[in-house]
Amino acid sequence: MKIVIIFPVTNGLYKDETQIYADGLSELGHEIIELREGDFYSGNQVNITKAIGADVIWAPFESLAGIACEVKKAINVPIVGHFEVVPPGRVPLDYIKNHWFTRLDSIPQTDEYFWYYKYKHFAENYAKCDVKTITSDMELRNVETLLGKTLNDSIISIQPYPVHTDMLDKYKDDTIKKKTQIITISRLVPHKRIHHMIKALSLIENAPLFVIVGRGPEQENLEKLANELDVKVKFTGLISDKEKAILIQESLFAIHLWAWLPVGECAHYGVPSIAYDQSDTRSKLGKLATYTQTNNIEMLATAITMYLEKPTKIKECGKIAKNSLPVDGSDLYPLNIACEKLINIFKKAVTK
Repeated sequence: MKIVIIFPVTNGLYKDETQIYADGLSELGHEIIELREGDFYSGNQVNITKAIGADVIWAPFESLAGIACEVKKAINVPIVGHFEVVPPGRVPLDYIKNHWFTRLDSIPQTDEYFWYYKYKHFAENYAKCDVKTITSDMELRNVETLLGKTLNDSIISIQPYPVHTDMLDKYKDDTIKKKTQIITISRLVPHKRIHHMIKALSLIENAPLFVIVGRGPEQENLEKLANELDVKVKFTGLISDKEKAILIQESLFAIHLWAWLPVGECAHYGVPSIAYDQSDTRSKLGKLATYTQTNNIEMLATAITMYLEKPTKIKECGKIAKNSLPVDGSDLYPLNIACEKLINIFKKAVTK
């Protein structure tokens, strides 16, 4: 199959999910045509030449669906579009439910209309895609709320998520010793709720070092909060895959309150993650995570304490997570299986 992939703009320091998929699809023998930032500008001017002869166009994020529509006008092939998420708190679908939007847990007062109309625009372009994928049924309801109508498509699939197990195996090291530290791998943005993690750790006596892998606009706020609450935190910024793999293997366990792929990476090494019990997260992760009540910082602290006081529980949950990764029950799969599932979705678009 000849697949046009519209890539998101990244900093190029690491392989993002789209690039991981592109590599996996190439290894399975499919031809990948990459449309990147230099090929289009704000979705208006698109370099079409390289896309001629394609079988399908893939927009792997909602912000790219508009560009995919421009490409389709020129080459008239179907689009598979994916809607990842309506960021909780940023887009005010429900103010009260998302009151934890900011570090200070206040109801958002600024920029809400900007983000609402931006994501409404994304949803309108997504609705034009021939075949659609979504992260969860809950997210589909959010998209339909933005659109003000039900999407009655016969083909709306849950997108599989790839865990690059070959890369992780490359850096597996059984000689690595555990350190008294826990880890999270995340963009530093409010809806990831890293501030909840820091607040929970402040409630625990002699809490271990908290290693935060990633970067983002919230780092200064998080650093200030950690200092105020006297929580030991280490910010690594963006690091290499090898460095990330070592840190995971060194850590006792992980906290990923609203994340999916990092949970799979940790699970591959037998490192369990604590997550908030939200319907989309549980449907994505299945048995890969240990769940605690959403937005309840005291209960999060209790879950962390349980792990710290019961090392055998960490090993038990880590084993369950590791054994759950390659099987149904979650939407995370080793890369080759995820690619096969994605190809089946592409075939539905081609034969629709």
